[in-house]
Amino acid sequence: MNNLELLQLASQWGTQEHQVVIGTVINTWGSSPRPVGSVIIINELGEFEGSVSGGCIEGAVIHEALEIMKTQKEKLIEFGVSDDTAWSVGLTCGGQIEIYLEPFDKLNKLLAPWFDKINTSGLLLLRPLNGALPEIIIDADVELLNTPMLGLPDGTVKEAFKKNQAKLVNLDSGSIFLQPLITDHHIIIVGAVHIAQHLIPMLINLNFKVTLIDPRTAFANRARFPDIDVVHEWPQDILPNITINHQVGLVTLTHDPKIDNPAILNFLTTNAFYIGCLGSKKTHAKRTSFLKDEGFTEVDIEKISAPIGLDLGGRAPSEIALSIASEIISRKYQV
Repeated sequence: MNNLELLQLASQWGTQEHQVVIGTVINTWGSSPRPVGSVIIINELGEFEGSVSGGCIEGAVIHEALEIMKTQKEKLIEFGVSDDTAWSVGLTCGGQIEIYLEPFDKLNKLLAPWFDKINTSGLLLLRPLNGALPEIIIDADVELLNTPMLGLPDGTVKEAFKKNQAKLVNLDSGSIFLQPLITDHHIIIVGAVHIAQHLIPMLINLNFKVTLIDPRTAFANRARFPDIDVVHEWPQDILPNITINHQVGLVTLTHDPKIDNPAILNFLTTNAFYIGCLGSKKTHAKRTSFLKDEGFTEVDIEKISAPIGLDLGGRAPSEIALSIASEIISRKYQV
């Protein structure tokens, strides 16, 4: 469950008249198994989702959360351990971790109206850690991302959003926590081929949303793909109805230009984070010639990873799928 999903669940708990406290990792030093920005939500029954350490720190955090439900006041708690005791609390090599605990009510009132409207870019919270309501920025492309906010240096917000990386910024006026709430990246696969049968489970396990498109029902059917809904449409008919932005990537696998090329044409005009196409260098040369005839430049065509995947040396469909998934992960974290 990602942070956006955790907050949506916390909001559901709130509508069920549960008291809810949210804990957020805002700083770490040394070793910590959970990064800055990790979230845990806790209700008055002691039920929780998410994690801030992966160890028994959670028990202490839950205890503090139950106290906060009585006081309704925010609290910053810190855990510091030596290497000798690190294993007992999940800090594998020693270190320190700071967790900000707060009642969820105020945050929920601000977020709830947006949950049904969040697009594939998600949103970013700017949270002054002084009890004030956080600011919200919606969509990575809004102009506000390029301007200083709340005294933050120009570009700080944009970087946090693009990297999907939470960050604590200390200013003279106080501390502000930047927390992205980003939906999972979305991979659109064109071609219900053998490689796709291996690639799709990998991507799902890596927390990608996956859409499989193939108009050929002999290839794309429930028997071959039991765990995913297949879109039986031509790419040029369905892709204009899908939002394609920096959270979305394309994988073409059919080897059939009648199916692959329309998908590529739709993606090259977007800011998709990844476009990968199966095929040999000879196949890609033909693809390049076609795209140039369509008016695309060398710079446009260089967006395409072809032959697709990292060069791991594998040849089996499962190995090719692994190389593709590896390249997608690599590209996801490039800025």
